[in-house]
Amino acid sequence: MAHGLGATDDADVRRSLDRCPRDTAVEVRDYAILMLVARLGLRSIEVARLLLDNVDWRSGEIAVRGKGRREDRLPLPVEVGEAVVAYLSGPRPALAAGRREGIGKAARS
Repeated sequence: MAHGLGATDDADVRRSLDRCPRDTAVEVRDYAILMLVARLGLRSIEVARLLLDNVDWRSGEIAVRGKGRREDRLPLPVEVGEAVVAYLSGPRPALAAGRREGIGKAARS
């Protein structure tokens, strides 16, 4: 996450996230992506590379492949996990059989 982020900025981010519509499949997906970016500080490429195997639901962690193929394990805040689950259990498009299932794969609108 950007350094120097203050309480006011955090409140602004929270208000923006709270205002995100979540009525359509695309909006639910976008909200989950925004939560991963805003709360975990992930870059778009890191979100795009996320796989279901990267989430350890029992320990509440997510493994993220960063620069230089380094893998970091980050805590998965409840609100971020809930946003991802809302996407995965609802509008997430079915992926072709045999493909590794991704979290950050963009749905076609």
